[in-house]
Amino acid sequence: MNLQLAPTLRRSSVLAVSLIAAAAGLAVTAAPAQAAKEFTTITVTCSESIQEGHSGLCAFNVFGDTAPTGTVKISSSKPGGLSWSTCELQVITPTESTCGVVYTPQGEGSATRRDKITGKYTGDSTHRPTSYTSFNYAYINVPPRRETHLYLLTCGYSVPAGGETLCTMILSVDGDDPGHPTGTVKFKFPRQFGLPGPTCDVVTVPDPSIVGCTVHYTPFGNGSNSRQDTITAYYSGDPDHRPLKASVKVKVIGNPDD
Repeated sequence: MNLQLAPTLRRSSVLAVSLIAAAAGLAVTAAPAQAAKEFTTITVTCSESIQEGHSGLCAFNVFGDTAPTGTVKISSSKPGGLSWSTCELQVITPTESTCGVVYTPQGEGSATRRDKITGKYTGDSTHRPTSYTSFNYAYINVPPRRETHLYLLTCGYSVPAGGETLCTMILSVDGDDPGHPTGTVKFKFPRQFGLPGPTCDVVTVPDPSIVGCTVHYTPFGNGSNSRQDTITAYYSGDPDHRPLKASVKVKVIGNPDD
């Protein structure tokens, strides 16, 4: 026979169990409430200025009543420059943890460019994630690389077909530039049938604000009174100086020995 207790009888049974437990000296207690998670704050500190072509550092410090653990999610207003999109916190004091990343600005700098770096702490088992505050981001000024100027590009006035001439590129920088350009110049010659053009490393001349390099050029094919070859030179640039491209024409005349 299947017997079901009426609601009144069920309530009486629960009361009876409680009375019996109390009489036996047994305590009936509720489960303990879960402790509230600690509030956290974050500060973001980055290099104030990172020139185009260079790298700098950003540090993320997270504070709590006890030192937070876990990760910080990182984003930038210009994509592609962060070494990592997250960083793992390391405890440095009883109430503070820190982590950091490298930031390399992508693209061209300018006098007005400011990149924004934002950090958000994700929380852990005892700490709340950080909310948006005026301290969870930092701005980085990104000034441009210094301009590189063409001082001279020449391959001579004319060269006989099959002969040889020298092509020289000389670069200069502004007078207040504390350094001088480094890197390479790659030359592109016509009628090379897929062969790569020569390159040369720039070297300084007596004036420290001027650098240059020289390669040999031998025109293929037949020369004529109307033939002009276009020679293009590409300066690669360096971390402090912008790249530069320039072209020059040279007459390719008939070889008098032909």
